[in-house]
Amino acid sequence: MNTRRKSFAIATGAMAAATVIGAGPAGAQEAPAAPAPEQAEQAPVDGALEDAAPEAQQDTPADDTTGEAAPAEGDAEAPGAECGLDAEAIAEETPAPEDFEGDFPGWTVENVASSCGNLGAVELSTEGATGSSPTKVVLVNAGTPTKTQPEGNTTLGQQFFDFAAVVNEKQAPEGDDPNAEAPQTQSIYVWNPLAGDVVGAPIPAGSSI
Repeated sequence: MNTRRKSFAIATGAMAAATVIGAGPAGAQEAPAAPAPEQAEQAPVDGALEDAAPEAQQDTPADDTTGEAAPAEGDAEAPGAECGLDAEAIAEETPAPEDFEGDFPGWTVENVASSCGNLGAVELSTEGATGSSPTKVVLVNAGTPTKTQPEGNTTLGQQFFDFAAVVNEKQAPEGDDPNAEAPQTQSIYVWNPLAGDVVGAPIPAGSSI
């Protein structure tokens, strides 16, 4: 009887050990985790890009590709500044008319034409001028006054091809005639690059350029 119980116990223990041993390799491996479901890309909310656009935009004017702020209207350079022309200095350095009686009030810049061209001009008028006040044309080349200058009471006529200018020359009035009715002649001044100066020639009366 004892022998049968001992054999039964041994057989039962062997079966239990076989079960544990057989389950070892397979049962030791953990089941692979289930793949996480892919998250669907979330469509942008309507208007999100529009709301973000102003924050990404720079404070640069649409027509300015350099990124520099456009100059204010009052910061614009005077005509001829890019080539070194100083019209105000020319006005201060131009002497008073030889036949002016009394204290000359000085010249003021009336107009600047083709300041940086081969032949340009600075028109001067008398400060506080009236219709009979003196005027003056100063010819310039690339912003620098030329050696030869029109004499007398002059105004600017026309510009041609960036190298020639017509100058109106007001003559002294005859007799008791007022200055406003003084006769006027014209001369043409042409820039001569070989001489580095202008050459002037009168325009015959009745002729046109």
